Amino acid sequence: MYGKENINSLLDVTLFKDSWSFTIDQNGEPLTFMSIGKDRGGNYTVISMGGDAKEFGISLKKIKKETDDIKLAVGGRDYFLVGKKDGKEIIISSIPSGKGDALDNSSEPLTKRLNIFRR
Repeated sequence: MYGKENINSLLDVTLFKDSWSFTIDQNGEPLTFMSIGKDRGGNYTVISMGGDAKEFGISLKKIKKETDDIKLAVGGRDYFLVGKKDGKEIIISSIPSGKGDALDNSSEPLTKRLNIFRR
């Protein structure tokens, strides 16, 4: 589908759209999510809102200790922070351990685990 046999990067299979995701914070801590994008008429609108952003905030603090070059990848309702440091990709899930189905600390090859982003 992507023309690559050996995909070793989450960013290789991530499609960047004309949309932005934010957290709505309370007392400086992420509370919930809001995404803004274009509707069919080309006007900007809220395209999604809701969800618990607590784990996202924890993950964001972790990855910021490693790099400032951070991108957000979304697979279904799961959020992943992807950064680069020393030429290597760092992926931190905002899903509590054991509750996600895409990029947990599985021993499966990355190419197999990235299938959620191809749907």
